[in-house]
Amino acid sequence: MNPETTKKQWEQNGQDEPSQISRLYDQTEQFVKTSVELYKLRAVKTGAGVFSSVATGVVLGVVFLMAIMFASGGLAFYLGKLLGAWHHGFFAVCGLYLIVGIIVYIFRNKFIRRGLSDYFVKEILED
Repeated sequence: MNPETTKKQWEQNGQDEPSQISRLYDQTEQFVKTSVELYKLRAVKTGAGVFSSVATGVVLGVVFLMAIMFASGGLAFYLGKLLGAWHHGFFAVCGLYLIVGIIVYIFRNKFIRRGLSDYFVKEILED
């Protein structure tokens, strides 16, 4: 806030020129309001960035999941043909997914949690 503007406001109200303390108070009040507004805008920007990253990840995850489903079906039919019965191919693909699931479960803290935590911290602190 400009000191001349503050002085004009005081004169319009019919009061004498404000003291240094009054001007300091007005300027401090304006600074606090501006700072709060700035932090709100930064929070909105950060939230929007995190949301857009998560939304993009979800869309890519759905597309990837659909591709995996169709590839799994094709692999199951192919293995079923090789093994002589369709259900044997589906059991083989199921066994493959169980092995992958067990491996992911064993290493979940080391790779998945740490990676996701690092990603979200980076997104939130990125300026």
